[in-house]
Amino acid sequence: MKSVLLCLLIVCSIFTATNGHALLQVPKPWNPAASMAAPCSGSPNTTPQITYCPGSKANIIWNVQVGDGVGPVTFKLSTSHDQTKFDTTLTSTGATPDKTGPFSFQVDIPNVACQDNLCYLQAFSDSKWFSCASINIAADCNAVQTALVPEEVEDLQFCTMVNKRTVLVPVGSTETTIKAADDATLATFKANMANPAVIGTNTTTCGNYLAEMMCDQAFPLAPGSDGVQVTNVCSETCNDFKEVCGVVAHSALFPCENYPKCSSAFKQLPSLFILFFIVVIALLF
Repeated sequence: MKSVLLCLLIVCSIFTATNGHALLQVPKPWNPAASMAAPCSGSPNTTPQITYCPGSKANIIWNVQVGDGVGPVTFKLSTSHDQTKFDTTLTSTGATPDKTGPFSFQVDIPNVACQDNLCYLQAFSDSKWFSCASINIAADCNAVQTALVPEEVEDLQFCTMVNKRTVLVPVGSTETTIKAADDATLATFKANMANPAVIGTNTTTCGNYLAEMMCDQAFPLAPGSDGVQVTNVCSETCNDFKEVCGVVAHSALFPCENYPKCSSAFKQLPSLFILFFIVVIALLF
């Protein structure tokens, strides 16, 4: 009975978390999780997430989520949207990241044109964290990040729990880019599960927790008709995850204090399941 109850509890425990060490926050990166994969992590978004004015200074935000993501950050540009040709190093000013948290940089945008109205921006730290974003450089600029829009997804191979559900994806997303985001989430999941510095207790139960967390971050559910964000995230469940997975050294990856308290109804779910099975057994015997 315990295994059945545990599986049911895991299914009901869906919440988000941050699962990287350092990555771009603005503009929106291809991969929502940090990675040491060079030159970029994740699959390119073919729609610019933001348009900057040529010759302007762009406010770029680099987010250090764990201490091993500190260090100077370099920004490069590919005007031909080619990951093998980040041939323009951009001048930037800003404090060197020396602790966890977001760091703002003023980055000089060159007076150039992006091929097909699409450039790739690369950011990487001396601590070997890489993150890339799709941008444009044009006179008709607004420096406003592309919004997320609701889209029903299906046929995802990893984040199966959101299939046939309406989630938030970047404007211009296609079936191909959504699948690429799913693949990138799986790749990061495998890397985290294999990293004892992140996951101390690598078990199937832990993997189920982590998969739910990462997929909820990659494909957040769209708000309801009243505009309120739909979520089952709660701080108690986050703490349960940390305990099951033995998350100690990199606990800051999963900021449980950022999540709301579980509702009384949510807390009562395990008890209700137990009561249900007790009644069923009583009827059978």
